[in-house]
This record gives sequence, structure tokens and C-alpha cells, in this order.
Amino acid sequence: MNVLGIDIGTKSVKVILSNAKDKTILNSSIKDTNSTIINQNQFYHEQNVDKIFETIREILNEMKGDGLNNVRHSGLTWQMHGVLFWNDDKDESGYNRHSNLITWMDQRCNADGFIESLPKMPSYLVIKMLKLFFHDMLLQ
Repeated sequence: MNVLGIDIGTKSVKVILSNAKDKTILNSSIKDTNSTIINQNQFYHEQNVDKIFETIREILNEMKGDGLNNVRHSGLTWQMHGVLFWNDDKDESGYNRHSNLITWMDQRCNADGFIESLPKMPSYLVIKMLKLFFHDMLLQ
């Protein structure tokens, strides 16, 4: 039984394939996604999602003969503070249309001093507010 781990980072994708029984690494790979979109606005930091998916496909295709068909468990991690907008419209290939990935490094909300203008709140209050928000979402 094999285990597959995929980490989608800001600059690269990392994949590891291991045998869970004897805890050996069957294959591992790190590839740059080259997905950063150069924008004229210095505060924008976006990535091309299709390039990220293509990088994952490339790595998995390279691992095909290494026990990938025997994967029974997998784990996936990705950028924690990224935003991607998705909708039901399909493109010419039949895939859902999506925006660029707006990464955690994006600063457009701070370009005009907006974030600094917000009232300061104690961090414990923000955490309580987030807990209430997610609790409410789960009840719906």
C-alpha cells in the first residue's frame, strides 16, 4: 500500500510517493511552477492556476511506473491564504472557468493604506470572531 503526498507551494509543487508498510520513499519530486503572472501593478501577486495543475500532472506522469497505481492514501496541502474564484461556466475544454490565484503575497488591499485605516483589534477577538463565523457556516 502506497501513500502520496502533494504540497502546492507559492513557487513550487512537491510530491512524495512512499510505501506505508516498510516506510520507504519510492519517488519524490520538486518542480517550480513558473506560474507567477507579471503584472504592471506592483501590489498584485497572482499565479496562473493552469500552470500549477500542469506541473502536478507532469510530476504524476513521471511517477507512473513507481507504484502510483497502488496509492491507497493521499494528502494535499496548499497555500494557506490564497484566493481563487470559481464559477459554473465551462471553457472550450469543458473545465470550469476560474480566476488567477491571488496569493498571500498580494498587497492590493494595502496599496492605498486601507488595512492601516482599520481599527486595531486584539488578536483573541479576531480568533473568536473566526470561530463564530465557521461555526455558523457549519450549522447551515
